[in-house]
Amino acid sequence: MIKCETLGMLDIAKINPVLTSASDVNNNSFLVGADGITYVIMNDISGDDAYKDDVTLKAGSYLNGYDVSAWVGQKLIVDGKHITGGVSGLTAGTSVLVIDGDHPGMLKAGSGSAGDIIFKVTQKLTLTEAAVKVQIAIKPGE
Repeated sequence: MIKCETLGMLDIAKINPVLTSASDVNNNSFLVGADGITYVIMNDISGDDAYKDDVTLKAGSYLNGYDVSAWVGQKLIVDGKHITGGVSGLTAGTSVLVIDGDHPGMLKAGSGSAGDIIFKVTQKLTLTEAAVKVQIAIKPGE
C-alpha cells in the first residue's frame, strides 16, 4: 500500500490525464513515465477488485499517475511490499530510498543522483504490515 500522509496532498496533486504504460502496471506502485517524471499510480478500483491488494492494470490502460515532484516536502506511507528488501534494514532519519530500476513499481535503498526524486525515511510504523513514512525530496547537486 502507498498512501498520502494527508488528504490535502491529493488536492494539490498534478495528474497526467493521458498517462499509459507499454507494460502491465500494479495499482499503488511507482512508475517513471516516458517523460522522465516519477509518478505514483493510484487508480480508483471498483467491484470485487476494490478490496484486493495487488490489482494489475493492463498495458495501454489509462493510469491515475500523480506527479511525485508536486509533493516535495510532503510525506507518503509506503509498506514493505513496495520496498526491495523490505523495511527491516531501514533507519528513520538516515535511510534514503530511490526508484528501483530493476524492480518496476518498487523503491530501494540508495542515494540517487543530483536532481533525482528521493524518499527520506522519517519513521517506521505498522499498518497491515511493516511500513515507513518517507518525505519526498529532490537530491541537490553536488
